[in-house]
Amino acid sequence: MSLTDQIQNYVETMVEEKIYEKLGRDVDLDTMVDIACVALNQLSPRYIRYAVDFVFYLSPEERTQLFDDVENAVKEAIEYVKSHKRIV
Repeated sequence: MSLTDQIQNYVETMVEEKIYEKLGRDVDLDTMVDIACVALNQLSPRYIRYAVDFVFYLSPEERTQLFDDVENAVKEAIEYVKSHKRIV
């Protein structure tokens, strides 16, 4: 088992959830991946081993800021992908 099997970037999960929230579960995978890449490139990673680590180590203010940052990054990424593709 490698190190990368033991850790994850929690921001990836947040971005995925936000895309589904904004576009629904029927969004095609290619579009979703494009949006996720654009959004994730705007955000700093937050590596965790367990999801509880994320909640435990961030202050309420940091959590709020991160949620706001993800919201904005996904919104901008959707707009970017829409303007560069005929899909979405």
